[in-house]
Amino acid sequence: MDLPWTELPRFEAALMKKGLQPKEFERTLLSKISKIFENEREVVERSVKISVECVRENVCIRENESKPGLDQRYKVALNKYVDDKILPNKQTPPKKLIKDTGGIRNVIRYDKKLIRDYHKDQHELFSEDNLLGREFRKLTPAIKLNEKGYFIHDNDAHFSIEDACRVIDKFTCMFLQYLILLKNNGQVPSEDWKPQKLLKILSHCEKIVRRRVSLDWGIENDLLDNTGYNVWKAHVMIVMSYAALAVVLDMILKKQQPVAPVVKSRL
Repeated sequence: MDLPWTELPRFEAALMKKGLQPKEFERTLLSKISKIFENEREVVERSVKISVECVRENVCIRENESKPGLDQRYKVALNKYVDDKILPNKQTPPKKLIKDTGGIRNVIRYDKKLIRDYHKDQHELFSEDNLLGREFRKLTPAIKLNEKGYFIHDNDAHFSIEDACRVIDKFTCMFLQYLILLKNNGQVPSEDWKPQKLLKILSHCEKIVRRRVSLDWGIENDLLDNTGYNVWKAHVMIVMSYAALAVVLDMILKKQQPVAPVVKSRL
């Protein structure tokens, strides 16, 4: 006897996805920035794409499609990954590093080390005695960081990904208001806004993004599976929040750079 159609076997397809391709990264970041800057389009229309491209160039890597290893065309980012000791060299992809470090006594597997390190970076970013750290501490006890670098509520419950993104985006909006102020009158409001201090915050943000991008290129997620999709989506959301913060900081730094005088030729 034939089975009812509701009891027939179902054969699931899989759509495996690792990290965002650089162009995907750029388009996704532009979409987030457009939402953050929705009411300030005149401030950013001409300069935002330059800073988005700059951040993308500093953080995006990809694997070769036709041969093993990393795509060497993304040399700016690859140099930074090696300088930050996120990658041991410019050839070995994260997936192989995870495989090579798995099951070895007294060795932390590569993906677990990345997770530990980007939360450590997050703790440093919001704990330092600078403008960002002091503004973050004004949010306590409602929002705080535990010793491992996770956002937690006053009852020590971990934040959802959505709420963590809200915290990061809050500071992106804060820096955006300064960018508007800088554009309008060109004045630096305090020592906290000096380029060398903002550059340090920017470097922290980009390092967090690089570690997370490396993890995304090391682990495949099935986008047709609810769990796999949610894990992939969560990483993209956090990466985009930190990348958007980096974009605004980069725009401020570019705005603060003195313009070289034009020397007219006497010829």
